[in-house]
Amino acid sequence: MTTAMTAMVALDLEFVGEDFKVGALVSSGGAWTFTLADVEHAAYALEQAGVIVGHNIRKFDLPRLAQLRGRPWHPGLDARTLDTLELASLAFPGRPSQALDKLYREHHHANDPIADSHEALALAEEAKRSLADLPAVVCAVARRLLPLGALRDLLPEGVSDWTAVQEALGERSADRLRAHLDTLPPGQHENLGAVVYLYWALHRHSPDCRRPAWVELTFPSFREAERALGRLDTSQEALTMELRSFYGPTYDFREGQLEIVQGLLRGECVPLGLLPTGGGKSLTFQFPALLLSKHYRALTIVVSPCRP
Repeated sequence: MTTAMTAMVALDLEFVGEDFKVGALVSSGGAWTFTLADVEHAAYALEQAGVIVGHNIRKFDLPRLAQLRGRPWHPGLDARTLDTLELASLAFPGRPSQALDKLYREHHHANDPIADSHEALALAEEAKRSLADLPAVVCAVARRLLPLGALRDLLPEGVSDWTAVQEALGERSADRLRAHLDTLPPGQHENLGAVVYLYWALHRHSPDCRRPAWVELTFPSFREAERALGRLDTSQEALTMELRSFYGPTYDFREGQLEIVQGLLRGECVPLGLLPTGGGKSLTFQFPALLLSKHYRALTIVVSPCRP
């Protein structure tokens, strides 16, 4: 199946609470807003479209429009759906947010479905250009794991070369991840989380790379792929190497520090850690925070009674 980008029609619905307010359809031929009286006409236009574009339309706009018209969509519609929230999560997994910018909200309080549709179309084009540079191994895995349809059609052919993954994660972790991905059933939409994890993991050590929160919460396969790598190595040897990568090649743990750090990284409750003045208490929370950020891009909140 090959889908032309020129056949795109963007959809956006606006609700006030549970009440439908207005919808919009935007294509290269123009823009059209519709109310409840025009829902059937809008649905017909979508069923004739080559690709239906929108931000979170798979889980929100299309199901809600089906409810408004009183009957489900034709089964083939899902393959022609290009959800730009999913698309952006794959193309730009490390961005701080995958939400639409909606810059017009600086001057207008209400959502503008036409403006949102135009932004979704622009985002689809931006993501399409970015996907052209997707690593070959990610393309190969994605084309196997994702279902036939508009999103998969945008992916170049890939090559199952795991060299880049081994360099980013280490050979052992890369092998574990590959083994896990090989067990997933092919052609499933739910696999998007695992595909995004693979691409995100290649960049997770970058300071400006953020966890793709929406994917993580929406697709359980993201965390399942992450868990496949195994727990963080908390042995003294491994943690000393990590410590020196942050603090210098001659740095070592002081007495009592290692046990506290190991407990925190293992997810244990450490109710009290007693160290003498100048014994390095700050490192026991600073170093785990740095390490969790490096490997998981995780956020650590420290509540300290100390004052400057």
